[in-house]
Amino acid sequence: MCDSKDFWSWLGCNAGQIQILIAVIALLLAIIPIRHAYRQLKLSNAQRAFELKINLYRLMTENIQLINQSYEKFSEIIKEYTIVIAELKRRNDSELNKHEGIFVRVIKVHSDIESHATNLCTTANSLKNKVVSMKELETALELVSGIMVDAAGFINQAMGIATAIENLKREKGI
Repeated sequence: MCDSKDFWSWLGCNAGQIQILIAVIALLLAIIPIRHAYRQLKLSNAQRAFELKINLYRLMTENIQLINQSYEKFSEIIKEYTIVIAELKRRNDSELNKHEGIFVRVIKVHSDIESHATNLCTTANSLKNKVVSMKELETALELVSGIMVDAAGFINQAMGIATAIENLKREKGI
């Protein structure tokens, strides 16, 4: 009994130091899950970046297909419109100026398609074999999404212009 009495008095005298020791041990044990959570966060960010990069490449592939379709369609329209305008010039048609203005806009859209293709290639090259930040990936994703919307619009424009040319040819007997 004497020994336990000495132990309890010793504990009472050193209670502050024992509490500090227990707090330090608890702090050290708390660091382990914090480090694990930090590693998991880094891994999650790396996976997100990888998924964004994969989505970007998929979108770029779809964009390239849309841009190629648009470019080919506008090339056909330019050839056909050139023939129509030449015929309108030959006939001294009163609507020649109107159609020449439309033709200039068609050529501008054609060059816009080329610039979008160039932007897409530049973006793809900037991502290739390079570690990029999440911010850069998100910016590239916005750019590529915008180009995709524009490419779809170009295809719609091309169809509308092609229909207008066919109607003009029918109307003028070309």
